Amino acid sequence: MSNITLYIAEKPSMARDLAFVLGAKKKEGIKYVGTGVWVSWCIGHLVEIANPDQHDPRWKSWRLSELPILPQKLKWLPKAKTKSHFNQLAKLIKSRQVAEVVNACDAGREGELIFRAVYQVAGGHKPVKRFWVSSLTNEAIRKGLQQLRPSQNFDPLAAAAYCRAEADWLVGMNATRALTARASDLLSLGRVQTPTLNMIVKRQEAIDHFQAETYWVLDIIVLSKTGAQWTARWHKKNAKSQLKNLDDHLSVKTQNQEKAKRSSWLKSPQDAQDIIEKIKPAIGEVVKAEGKNKQIPPPLLYHLTALQQECNRRFSYTADQTLKIAQSLYETHKLISYPRTDSRYLTPDVARTIPQILNKLPSKYQNLLSQCTVSPHKLGKRYINAQKVSDHHAIIPTNRQYDLNKLKTDEAKVYDLVARSLLCALCPPALDQQAILVVDIAQELFIAKGTIELKAGWRAIAPHQHSKVGKGKANTQLPFVPIHTPVKAIDAQVLEKQTQAPKAYNDASLLGAMEHAGKHIEDAELRAVMRAGGLGTPATRANIIATLIRRGYISRAQKTLIPTSAGQTLVASVNDPALLEPQLTAEWEQRLQDIAEGKAPAHTFIQQIHAWVNQLVCTLPQGSKIQVPKHEKNYSKKKSKYTSKNRSEPNNTHRSAGESSWRSQTQKAKQDTQNQNRPRASELNEVVGQTCPICKKGNMIQGQSAWGCERWKAGCKFIIPFALNGVIIPKEEAARVCARRQSRLFHESDGQKYRIELQAKGKLAWAESKSKNVGKSKVKSSKRSTKTSSQTSKKDSWRSKAVSTTPHSSKQNKWATQREKKP
Repeated sequence: MSNITLYIAEKPSMARDLAFVLGAKKKEGIKYVGTGVWVSWCIGHLVEIANPDQHDPRWKSWRLSELPILPQKLKWLPKAKTKSHFNQLAKLIKSRQVAEVVNACDAGREGELIFRAVYQVAGGHKPVKRFWVSSLTNEAIRKGLQQLRPSQNFDPLAAAAYCRAEADWLVGMNATRALTARASDLLSLGRVQTPTLNMIVKRQEAIDHFQAETYWVLDIIVLSKTGAQWTARWHKKNAKSQLKNLDDHLSVKTQNQEKAKRSSWLKSPQDAQDIIEKIKPAIGEVVKAEGKNKQIPPPLLYHLTALQQECNRRFSYTADQTLKIAQSLYETHKLISYPRTDSRYLTPDVARTIPQILNKLPSKYQNLLSQCTVSPHKLGKRYINAQKVSDHHAIIPTNRQYDLNKLKTDEAKVYDLVARSLLCALCPPALDQQAILVVDIAQELFIAKGTIELKAGWRAIAPHQHSKVGKGKANTQLPFVPIHTPVKAIDAQVLEKQTQAPKAYNDASLLGAMEHAGKHIEDAELRAVMRAGGLGTPATRANIIATLIRRGYISRAQKTLIPTSAGQTLVASVNDPALLEPQLTAEWEQRLQDIAEGKAPAHTFIQQIHAWVNQLVCTLPQGSKIQVPKHEKNYSKKKSKYTSKNRSEPNNTHRSAGESSWRSQTQKAKQDTQNQNRPRASELNEVVGQTCPICKKGNMIQGQSAWGCERWKAGCKFIIPFALNGVIIPKEEAARVCARRQSRLFHESDGQKYRIELQAKGKLAWAESKSKNVGKSKVKSSKRSTKTSSQTSKKDSWRSKAVSTTPHSSKQNKWATQREKKP
């Protein structure tokens, strides 16, 4: 009898919390069992879009002629490493005992996709409801269970999720293969990854090309007739007109303030000395004296990006570290709300729970509540704005009582930030007194500014980083001096300064740049979309940075992120600006948002993606050959069918017959690669016209990626690949190798000519000519080079790895068989 409700959570920990509230205490396999309920779980994404060759065998090869890869309908298949778990979950979904299914994955676009893809591939056809919460406390779960929604309400959100995943796959697969056709190594492109890399590369270029400019500033000690003293700095005469009001000079964000700063620069110390001599005997006067009190409101609550930035600045945590810590506080300890949020606001119903949260805060924070004089219901739109909350509200503490001593040190630090951010929001504003004094002495202008804190307000309990007066300005008090008061200079100091190069990105500044990536987009609507979302999402930005590091495109230098040579090469090689700039993401997000809101059909978006992919595969392969520098940190994924480091193994120049140029970290991948190089029976065509030089019996025939002996089924595995180490082997040279055991000197690199020689046991080797005499050559060893880094100069350390034994290809390798790589 069908009477079971199956709940499917995104992760095991979430399933445990759900099962506890539902009373499902007995665990059987991958489910918790209770009265009328089963609770099971995914392990993140259990299914993924199939590889190109699983859609069509012809896409197994990376031939440029096979692009674009545009399946009529994309297939979704279980991930190999979690297939067993998927199969068990699919059985539960299709069980006759199950009457309905509840999607209890994360409340968001990605959580919707995780469930829908599993349910679709599993062949589910039962009624589905949606469980949607922003906190995993028992109280929040109970409330969510009472408010289950029809799954159909989220169909537009699911459509947007599918569109995003499929579009990323289509663009990534096609762009990666199209650009790699020009390259000596695999180059991975992605909609968010590549613009992010471009920002890092541009910043590094700005640093590398920066030329410091020396300038001088003149500071004087001003003495008024009333006896007051203060320090003021010389400015050009027109600076007074530039400073229309106090904010122009005190704000760090105005263009006028930057102009005012440069207006104090002098070209030489002599210019400063001339001014000193001019003002020494003169009596001046105060021409402007302005001051005002300014309220500084508490900071907004944290969303994930803001929390990651703060943790990077304060604790030097990477974006990925902060995300993992926050996720632990959310899932394991239940101390904070959902961390992967893009909102810094609360909904009214969440705001009503703040008193309960405050009552349950650990004792160390109870002593601070006396300073929280603002009632939660009076927070106003600065903190409570339902229109600015999409899936999840800002990160705040939960109402769970907990002993903070049970937390790890890094967990306690992050929780402290979250707790204090809520307390700050309930405190009164800080009050600063800001002032500016402008004096004119002998027709020369001198300006002084000052800020002092009158009331600490929220700063009294804020993290130290926020507590500085005036965003880091010194607490400098200026005296009150009426306008027209006579003054004179009693001392002077000339300071030599230099302009500073742009700072390399760190996690905090890069996250900020990604969040505000669209501020220079001309289109107002797209700019608004990027302002709301930015480049990537709070949930994916940390992974984007980690991916760029893993793939060898950027590296960490202490606390900064810098591009590698491979990363710089990739950016320089992309000839379609749309892949480098954030406008593409803005356009996508605008359309995906329309789809999620039911304002636009999904099929139109995919049609537009198909059209653009057709354009990409035409433009990206155009241009000169790309030589990708090798990098010791180039990415190498374990348990993968490929490694980037070995796409073209320059040091591995000799291969036995049948050995692939791809090396795998799993035996299965090795076997797959060997099978891939064998000629298929359906493609056998005699093209070389020579007898196999190894077995002396079979003819050499053409296969999919190599010429091979027709007796391969009988055990002769000799092949000559279409390309050896990235260098294309012409058909006539392959025939010459079979007939004479060596080719002509048909390839030239760095002024040296090379041939291919057939050695014992069917091994192929590159041989270089020592002189113009064709008969004399030096054979390179077939084994991996054993040259150590100490034998190679530091200047050419990466070149030694890339070119020590193999000539570079000057032609495009359209035929080399390659392993699949998901961008």
